[in-house]
Amino acid sequence: MNPQNLITGLNNERIILKCSRSVEFIKVKKIIRAESLRSYCKLYVIGEKPLVFSYPLKILDERLSSYQIFFRSHKSHLINLLYVKNYHGDHGIKMTDGSCIPLAITMKSAFLKKTEELFCGKIEIIDRTTTNP
Repeated sequence: MNPQNLITGLNNERIILKCSRSVEFIKVKKIIRAESLRSYCKLYVIGEKPLVFSYPLKILDERLSSYQIFFRSHKSHLINLLYVKNYHGDHGIKMTDGSCIPLAITMKSAFLKKTEELFCGKIEIIDRTTTNP
């Protein structure tokens, strides 16, 4: 699976979401992440202010589940894997927008497997607590 092919395939894909006073047409490839606010959802999109929608993250997760680039890292977070900057076990997932997203312990192996599949390569885990001779 080539990430560039995924991006190209998403060029015209949009998701339609209702806000309190508007209907938003959002390009899927521009969604960085989403965060649960109990029965609301905050969506972070490139070049836009965060948008708040009056339905839970679970609904957005279901609507985006057909796109391979999204991953539910935690009960309160849905991320676009194309915008992951790095992962550090102690600090979670760092996104390109500067946010740090928690990774549930139960989701760690699924996260590593999905990123490996998406980016066509084995992820090497470096343990910096040990020293090399």
